[in-house]
Amino acid sequence: MGDWSRPLREVLTDAAEQLLTAHLPPAVAAEFVRLAGELDQPCTLAVVGRVNAGKSTFVNALLGSELSKVGCTETTATVTCFRYGQPLDPARPVRCHRRSGRVTDESPAFLAGLQENDPEALRRAEDVTRLEFLLPHPFLRDVTLIDTPGTAAVVQEHQTRTDEFFGFRKPLAERNEALTDDTARTADAVVYLVGEIARATDEAFLTEFGRASATGGARAMNAAGVLAKVDRDPAILARRHALAEKIAGQLRDGLNTIVPVSAGVQRALDRLLADGGGGLNRLAAAAGRIPAACWDQFLASEELFRDLERPDCPVAPAEREELLADLPWTVFTTIVRELLACGYDPARAAPRLEEVAGFRQLKEVLDRHFFRRSRFLRAWGAVGRARTLLNRLRRESLAAAEDHAHRERDRWERFRAFLRSAGGDRAVAAELEGYVGDGLGGVSVGRTRKLLDALERKLADVSRDLEHHGADFEQLEVLDAHPAAFTGAEADELRALLGQHGLEPEQRVPAGRLEFGHLAGRQRYWLDAATLGREAVRRSVADRAAARYGLLLEARPRPAAG
Repeated sequence: MGDWSRPLREVLTDAAEQLLTAHLPPAVAAEFVRLAGELDQPCTLAVVGRVNAGKSTFVNALLGSELSKVGCTETTATVTCFRYGQPLDPARPVRCHRRSGRVTDESPAFLAGLQENDPEALRRAEDVTRLEFLLPHPFLRDVTLIDTPGTAAVVQEHQTRTDEFFGFRKPLAERNEALTDDTARTADAVVYLVGEIARATDEAFLTEFGRASATGGARAMNAAGVLAKVDRDPAILARRHALAEKIAGQLRDGLNTIVPVSAGVQRALDRLLADGGGGLNRLAAAAGRIPAACWDQFLASEELFRDLERPDCPVAPAEREELLADLPWTVFTTIVRELLACGYDPARAAPRLEEVAGFRQLKEVLDRHFFRRSRFLRAWGAVGRARTLLNRLRRESLAAAEDHAHRERDRWERFRAFLRSAGGDRAVAAELEGYVGDGLGGVSVGRTRKLLDALERKLADVSRDLEHHGADFEQLEVLDAHPAAFTGAEADELRALLGQHGLEPEQRVPAGRLEFGHLAGRQRYWLDAATLGREAVRRSVADRAAARYGLLLEARPRPAAG
């Protein structure tokens, strides 16, 4: 869709100039300049969830083999950013930002050393503020992916751990939780990930997603949910789509969708399908040698699969151990069950396993909602941060200025009373009153308040426009998914109207048809379609079309009466 950065850039740069003129803190004006300069940068997409929810495995599966070489694990010690590009030194792909401001390029071994649970590793991690990877992954051209440490970190006591360990671990956990919360609030878009929970019920998942998305004040415009680790519970795996749809329906204001995935299955498939699928072929052949009656018992327990001797099983425990290799047990059983259901045919099982992994659907969701809208989301995030800055100015600088002005008025009243009581030449006293008053006047608080109010209105207008553009985009997606609900002429009109060809009024409506009467007529047409349409899809898109025609009508002069 279109470019939302130009009008916003003008508002931000103009705001910076006016704030400096009003003698407000230069740092705030500089922040507005920075926001304007970053509008053309990739938007930031943060992955947020509880500690051990599977965030790092999820990122690993999303980005693929490039990331697996650097070994990201569940004990990520700090915020980790993935940007598009090539590292200067392939042997040192980890860019480490430290508290001192020093930046160094490190090896994968350095990253692995941060992920150990001992006092020395925690001492090293405490000095790190951010890790960065440059990866030539197509997803990262428009989006910078951020893996957060996680929320609700729990330090569990163990008698072999030392006081020194706790002295580092608890403050680091608290810092990482604060980093996660801050990243969720400031990212342009967020994926909220929920893994295993204590009670795998619908209500428990709903509560957990609600709690997770509340971290950053999620809105459906820029937030999606991921139901992770679906392979861990066969009951959840069997009804994952219905569960995700139910939760998404009840959290529609905070999350635009929820996708069920298994990062573990995806990572296993990445390996098994490499080199022409040889790994899956070998697993299918070995699994086919084990009788179905044995599988009924083996799949019930990892211990039985590894150790149980059965005279009717030609595959010995040692060979079964090799078959399992380093696959997580629930990932292994999920793959084997699909192979069994497909008669050990890897060609039939592979697409079924890809569907279980869920990453193809997830990538389609991310592409539609985040990657194609990266400039839009960047602008949306910048508006939010700019309005936060104005609110801070109102709370801090304006309040301080009002206190200062009040004290100055008190001083002026004391000086004026003194001058009037001193006697002498009245003309000189009046001139002196004016001179003292000029020296104490300073910047008008009223003018500053009006300036902040005016800037807030401009940003609110841009925010309103972005919300409307976001709603247009969502209905374009519905239109593309259900073309049969509209005639060819209607679809052509809707695509232009909803901004597919550009955001200017002249690009939304055919040439010469921007007059009030034509717009009003088309709005009535789509209002009728929204009211009388039989299909929910048609009513939804028609309602948005009527709203967009209403916005165009607001900007057109009404014809003269008579």
